[in-house]
Amino acid sequence: MTDLVPLEAVLEDISAHRSTIGCVIPADNEEESITQVIQSLLGQTRLPDIIHVVVNNTSDATVRRASQFAGPHEVVTDLGEQFTEVFVHDIGANPHTKIGALNYGFTLVEGYDYLLGVDAGTVVDARAVEYLEAEAVSDSSIGSISLTSAVAPRSRNPAVPAGEVSLFSVQALREVMTENHQSMPWTQDDRVGDSLLLLQMLRAGYLTKTRPCVRTDVRVRGLQNLGTVRNRFVRVAFVGLVAGSLSLAAVIALIRRRHGYEV
Repeated sequence: MTDLVPLEAVLEDISAHRSTIGCVIPADNEEESITQVIQSLLGQTRLPDIIHVVVNNTSDATVRRASQFAGPHEVVTDLGEQFTEVFVHDIGANPHTKIGALNYGFTLVEGYDYLLGVDAGTVVDARAVEYLEAEAVSDSSIGSISLTSAVAPRSRNPAVPAGEVSLFSVQALREVMTENHQSMPWTQDDRVGDSLLLLQMLRAGYLTKTRPCVRTDVRVRGLQNLGTVRNRFVRVAFVGLVAGSLSLAAVIALIRRRHGYEV
């Protein structure tokens, strides 16, 4: 007769379930940094379970340099022996640039618990993924967590991510798609990165967080630094505008109700 497994052991095994993380790196003309970015991910204490480099609109050696890492990797870290695999996808001309690459990457990792988005110009601190996962699994209401950097201005608005490194709950992404009747998480006409997505997450009842305590090293080329700061400003301004519009609408509705008008 087979011995019964104690209930305590079963519960302990369930609680020890390891979440799965699929990493997506949108890349275009990133030959100067893509090697360091992939190396930083392979040097994590908690490796992503899979890494997809989605190359688009590129005319340099990004594909060739990223392909040097393609294939399986077994790495011994502080958390023990881990396994990941790197895939490089050249999707060619992509009119929606980063948004299109992220949506393509989502189709590759939608079976995982989390989508880790990493800009192809960002070298990630060795414990970043470990810290992001620990916080995400501690609270199922967290829809996304993003890391700040020296390049991105620090915003007090939790709906505005730094954008370079973000961990998204795939369940939250699915709910946003369903509630907003979208075929993909990132809308093709969203010109301010993932700000609209995060506002949709907030409306769906999820939390969106930023973490300034884990270092990221953003490697930019020439005047891209100025462009990065400009893009962050646009994100903050967009969210502020939407938030202001929603607040004004609420005030108008309250006034109309108090004066007996139909809302």
